[in-house]
Amino acid sequence: MRAEPDWDGITRRLDIMIMLLLENGPEGASSTTGKIEKLLSFGLTASEVARIIGKKPNYVTAVISGKKAGRG
Repeated sequence: MRAEPDWDGITRRLDIMIMLLLENGPEGASSTTGKIEKLLSFGLTASEVARIIGKKPNYVTAVISGKKAGRG
């Protein structure tokens, strides 16, 4: 019988790879807000972005709201 893949572990490693690429890429985002904006521009949802950057979805939503209101 085959063992089920460790999807949580795979997802965690992919999230880490995404963060490393965001920080070290040629147009790397140095701030958390920059990372959020970059990930959202790729079409990810706020909860997906929150999981990748290790924040709560409310934090990502607040950043988005702040940008829309012209506060950031």
